Amino acid sequence: MKSLFKIIEIYILRSIMRILSLFPIKENRIVFNSYTGTQYSCNPKYISEYIANNYKGQYEIVWAFREPEKYRYLEKKFGYILVKYSSPKRFFYEATAKASINNIGSFSWFPVRKGQEHINTWHGGFNIKKVGLQELANDSLMKKSIKMSSDNTTVLLSTSKVYDEIIAKQDLGYEKETLKIGFPRNDIIFKQRDGEIDLRKKVCDALNINIDSFILLYAPTYRYNPNEVFQNPDYKTIKRLLSEKIDKQIVIVTRMHHLMKNDLGNHITVDATNYSDMQELLAVSDCLITDYSSSIWDFSIIEKPILLFAPDYSEYALERGLHADLNTIGFPFAQNVHELNELISDMDFNTIYLQSRKFREDNGAYEFGDACKKLFDYIFSSQ
Repeated sequence: MKSLFKIIEIYILRSIMRILSLFPIKENRIVFNSYTGTQYSCNPKYISEYIANNYKGQYEIVWAFREPEKYRYLEKKFGYILVKYSSPKRFFYEATAKASINNIGSFSWFPVRKGQEHINTWHGGFNIKKVGLQELANDSLMKKSIKMSSDNTTVLLSTSKVYDEIIAKQDLGYEKETLKIGFPRNDIIFKQRDGEIDLRKKVCDALNINIDSFILLYAPTYRYNPNEVFQNPDYKTIKRLLSEKIDKQIVIVTRMHHLMKNDLGNHITVDATNYSDMQELLAVSDCLITDYSSSIWDFSIIEKPILLFAPDYSEYALERGLHADLNTIGFPFAQNVHELNELISDMDFNTIYLQSRKFREDNGAYEFGDACKKLFDYIFSSQ
């Protein structure tokens, strides 16, 4: 029933947008939203800031939020126009914008006009879990809306050759040519890795941790049940094992998926679930433990240790559906606490970077740290 109401809503909005399309396109107007207006984050954040910082005052940057009052600081900082996500003003701006950019591809209600760009940056650079058309929980009406969205997308960003085949074609039903430039949000990871910027003090100050610490980030991904409690790593043992290998203070930072209940709080770890920017956390971390999350793609840029820990692997595979076997994607994989501790105990820090390099090579990586510039050039190349 929920999917039926969604389809009805889509067709109503499509009729409204056709009326609004009678107004002319404003060539310097760009509309953004992230995760359906719930965040200022991910690829839309980074491309909008690139434009605001490099072309100050030349472009009208509009952000749609469900709670715009929380983001008023962006008006002063970047000169953005903020609108309510489901407001008539937002729909008018969308209908008359040169480009509309979001990270989930929500264009099903928005027929594309000649001269417009509907850009889906997406939010996962490497899909282990199935999404969209391949997601087992999505019914036929939900899949219809996903295909409608892809049909109204003018370009989908891509991170790799494998992305083109799995995410673009299989998951999203996108049949056109992808823009093979990588993710704007990953430009910052390249810059941190290559010493062009230093985010470490900013992040460590915000989390109240020692800047010289060895930071292990534990970031499990989304489960269907937001209140689900699953087996956590043995943080105390992990700290001890790492201390035997590394002559630094060991800090374990935990971050839950934004749609999941925050249940990782304890006296051993630092909770960064509410830290506003996942890319900054990844950029300054020295090791990542995750499960089915696409954060492995982003973190592989840094070429530091990645460990996979999925104690609910069998159940998750049946419930959600997986594109990849965690045993075969190229990183150490544990299905219980004991196995994870053994992986850490056996970790060789002198060679582990090779795993990330091979992972990116095997998947045919497209990105090199300049996605913001390439996306901007793509949108406005005809001006």
